[in-house]
Amino acid sequence: MKLIITAYLFLFSLFIIAPVAKADTVNGTNFAIKKDVAPATVSPEATVSFSITITNLSNVNTTPQTVTDTLPEGFTFVGNSVLTTVTGSQINFNPQINGNTLTWTFDGDTLQSLPPNQNIVITFQTKAGSNTGTYTNRACLTQPENVCATANVVVAVNPNTSIQNNVLFGLLVGSIALFIAISLPKTQRSFEQKVISKKF
Repeated sequence: MKLIITAYLFLFSLFIIAPVAKADTVNGTNFAIKKDVAPATVSPEATVSFSITITNLSNVNTTPQTVTDTLPEGFTFVGNSVLTTVTGSQINFNPQINGNTLTWTFDGDTLQSLPPNQNIVITFQTKAGSNTGTYTNRACLTQPENVCATANVVVAVNPNTSIQNNVLFGLLVGSIALFIAISLPKTQRSFEQKVISKKF
């Protein structure tokens, strides 16, 4: 019975968690880049928060020189919304803006070097466009190596309805799985009893 309940909760959780954003992490040779978005589903023209995490994977101090972020079509950058931390300490570092591309260039004034296993986290806000759909945000470390990660955000007229539908669908799938898990052993035992009765 514990196994049955565990299976039910697992299937149900798949659809509860579905609306929650999942971070995309890509490892390069010396650096890893992670892309996050929150919330994962928003209404048109709502505020969306994106973050980029750059981690030094090497065993020596090194500097990630250039980071770019390409906003999804229709999204606009919210000025003065950038929060940048280096190894846990906050620095004031706004990007250069060219169309829908944001660029951070780290030099000796903003960052001397990044120790091994330490990271830079850049968080900023945007305003979603007026059109509904699924949009992809792409961030890249372009110097000294090229490694990119993406995050998807869904723009829906009623994002709460989308989440509720996932919950209801999760309940339905979980209930069906629970019914099958309970009924199958009974059916098997009934079949075995019929086979035994035929033998004797």
